[in-house]
Amino acid sequence: DALAASRHACAQSVTTLSTRLVSQHERQKEATGVVRTITAKMSFGQKLLQALGAEAQLHYQTLLQNTKVRQQAMIGDVVMTAGFVCYLGAFPAFLRSHVVAKWQKKMKRLELPFSDEFSFNEQIDVIRDSWSSECGWRLLGLYDVT
Repeated sequence: DALAASRHACAQSVTTLSTRLVSQHERQKEATGVVRTITAKMSFGQKLLQALGAEAQLHYQTLLQNTKVRQQAMIGDVVMTAGFVCYLGAFPAFLRSHVVAKWQKKMKRLELPFSDEFSFNEQIDVIRDSWSSECGWRLLGLYDVT
């Protein structure tokens, strides 16, 4: 009787262990699937980051080149802006355009670089935006340039 009880207990232990082993194998398969999914996502993410890295590098190289071009033209842009503010602000637009065209020709002859897409309105916006709200044009007794 004791031997039969021991065999029965041993058989139950083997059944329990077999059930646990099957359950652990299923969990291992699930975990392997999850690891494969995560690995695939990480691989895709790395490829995406590399592609974005190349795109970002190109973007920053373009910005750097544009900055160099604008920096070279800055002297001429400042000269034209100062001339515009000092001499041309009170004149009508058609006369200002005429004088500015003459200035640009003269600057080309003098080989003084300036922006091809130079805009006085943009330059005035930069000047105006540089003032804080407490020290605006009107507080200084100046007319709004717009």
